[in-house]
Amino acid sequence: MLAGSLTRKEKARKLITQVMNSLTAKSEIGSPMACLYLLGNPDHYTSHKFVPFYWKSYVNYILNQEKQLANNEKGENFDLPDETVIIQKNVHKQLVAYNPVFDYVY
Repeated sequence: MLAGSLTRKEKARKLITQVMNSLTAKSEIGSPMACLYLLGNPDHYTSHKFVPFYWKSYVNYILNQEKQLANNEKGENFDLPDETVIIQKNVHKQLVAYNPVFDYVY
């Protein structure tokens, strides 16, 4: 298509048409799937309950630890960036600092 004899405008129009046809063909759902959604039934079944994993905060924590170790070896001070900490009450009615990254670290 790119090396053909069509003008640039025709090539662009043809390419956009092919992309749109591809996208609309993949977005169509059949009647059984539509019924599942309308009745509120799940579209898949699993034996596990999945939990979101906040990857970015964990990676940032590890990278900051590496920077802190490298700067300590050089004798330089390294200030860690501010972290978001949630204050919660535990079962003994004590206030405890909670950071979701600690779930993955420890």
